[in-house]
Amino acid sequence: MTTTPNLARAIRRARWLTLGIAMLAMALGPTARSQSAELAQMLLEVEAHGAFGVVAGQALSPDDALPDPASLAVLDAYARGTGVTFRPTSGTLGDWTLTAVAAADRVLPLGTGSGPASVVLDATGLFLVRLDGRVQPADGGTPSTGSWVWRIGVPDRDLPEAEDSAPPPRIRLASGDQQVRLERGSGCYLGTCGDIGGVPPTNELPTIRTVAGAPLVLDLADGSSFTSWRVEVTPADDPVAGPVVVTGSVETAPQARAVFAAPAAGAWQVLVHVTFDHERGSFDGYARLLLVDDA
Repeated sequence: MTTTPNLARAIRRARWLTLGIAMLAMALGPTARSQSAELAQMLLEVEAHGAFGVVAGQALSPDDALPDPASLAVLDAYARGTGVTFRPTSGTLGDWTLTAVAAADRVLPLGTGSGPASVVLDATGLFLVRLDGRVQPADGGTPSTGSWVWRIGVPDRDLPEAEDSAPPPRIRLASGDQQVRLERGSGCYLGTCGDIGGVPPTNELPTIRTVAGAPLVLDLADGSSFTSWRVEVTPADDPVAGPVVVTGSVETAPQARAVFAAPAAGAWQVLVHVTFDHERGSFDGYARLLLVDDA
């Protein structure tokens, strides 16, 4: 059986959670049962799945007030009409209530139910979204109740009729005052994959002209972050030559930009591969570099 990354991660978390609670109960004896149950509630993770990817909510204990919104990262919902689904990393969601706190502390009911929790965000604004729910463990044990919050921003934009989710952000390269959006290649984003089949001719790709060794800046057009990246170059005048990895970084903390040095003088086809943060997926982008020696 093949284990998906999300499932493997959930299994690891569940194992650590079970082990930690068992060790605490052994150390404190019979009186530890209530403390262990409370710890299980606090360690249980519920994730929001949306245009921003997959993000675990901040857990609240029963008597906690809502956190300062400024302490939470803003998750970009992309447009009015996009959906967000909430589910635990282990077990299943039972009875739940969703609310949102908007400007002037207005509390807006988003829905109630039992089982999978989903909501369509159809109003512009910056919301503190709260889920109160009951989680049934995968092993059929005693359910745990808890509360989790996220800060979600819905921009003043309607979801295009031809789309049912956000498109992958465009990859950009810049040198000095030049900046280009790379030709989109193959990849997967929010569960939807695309394959371009073949790379356009190099002379038709977005082009940056600069000097060899000049700093190049890599980022995403929507300002979001990535957790790994790789840059490969192939001589534009030698189609049978293999690509050479120039630079990159694997499994870094989320970063919004990366700076690296341009390769040697010449004409190059550039392939940039990025892995987006929040488990959104990964994509390729193509460009052309025309580099001259710095005389």
